[in-house]
Amino acid sequence: MVIPGFVSGGRLAFGAAVAAGILLLCAPMVASGAPIIHWTLDESSGSVAHDSAAGGGVQDGTSGVASPQWRPAGGIIGGAVQFSPTSQTDLDEAIAYASGGAAVSPSYPSTISAWVKTTSTVPYQEGVASLGNAAGTFYTAVAKGSNNPGFASNLAVVERSDPQTTNGWRTGPALNDGNWHHVVSVIDNPSTAHLYVDGGGLLALPANPMGAFDATRFQIGSGPSTTSTSIGSFNGLIDDVGVWDEALSATRVRLMYGLGRFAGVALDDPSIAEVESVFANKSGSAVAGQYVWRYATGLPGNTNNAGTINGDPYIVLPSTTFGQGVRGEVVPEPTAVAAIFVAAAACCSRRRHRA
Repeated sequence: MVIPGFVSGGRLAFGAAVAAGILLLCAPMVASGAPIIHWTLDESSGSVAHDSAAGGGVQDGTSGVASPQWRPAGGIIGGAVQFSPTSQTDLDEAIAYASGGAAVSPSYPSTISAWVKTTSTVPYQEGVASLGNAAGTFYTAVAKGSNNPGFASNLAVVERSDPQTTNGWRTGPALNDGNWHHVVSVIDNPSTAHLYVDGGGLLALPANPMGAFDATRFQIGSGPSTTSTSIGSFNGLIDDVGVWDEALSATRVRLMYGLGRFAGVALDDPSIAEVESVFANKSGSAVAGQYVWRYATGLPGNTNNAGTINGDPYIVLPSTTFGQGVRGEVVPEPTAVAAIFVAAAACCSRRRHRA
């Protein structure tokens, strides 16, 4: 929810606004950036990962096993799914959607996003999420790097392949520390890709431009095909996965990370666009999760572009001036808002009696 004019005054200002009933949706909205596939992975039974995206049609994913390891309370945003392969080529647990011929997404522009948690140290790349075809001939994939000598140890990887060319890039931080990490692959055009880990980005320029293809398959938990490839099965938890047929901006990606981390906001929540509007306009406020977010300057920078100040979360966003972004403050509890209303009413009553 966007709250006009809520730039200063803290919790009391917000509580007074609620008591007066003047909360309005009036700040200009940023384009929603709605996904064409969104698997929340909040299921507790069955073999289907349900698609909740408003666009793209119903594109549910189906596991290769009858009883996937759903973890209803084990995700960073609600539930998650656990993958426990016995080998690199154990693809049974992979969850996939196959279109049967129609394109799921163009090869570019496109975006893949997922949250991952793992402690795996296996000596091969582990597939998190990928767009491609059933044979794995054409694909774009996000994976966890291998421990093999010469490879970036357990870092995030974006791979792109066609019959003529294969490109791969790696960046930090390490993904296998047992914490939740947000990984995003953005393919802008045949020669440009971005890989983001926890809001931080790496610009990648392939040596050879990639050929265009229409992906007919989306898959999580393994490499990008129905058969074994150089990208093997993932060992760990995956949560809140999305696909877009557009190249998301660095600002949107960082907000998805920060609001997911601090406020448990899913990747298609309208509040992400509302907070982005607050930053773009440098005014107003928006509610996302349990926080009210406001434009802020002078924020400290760190490797994650996000942190806390006196318990309040902040997210540093891309800008020409360092330290600009948004800062959150806990929304008052209903009882606190009611107390403000009662106190205001009592004050008015005393004034009438004195008159």
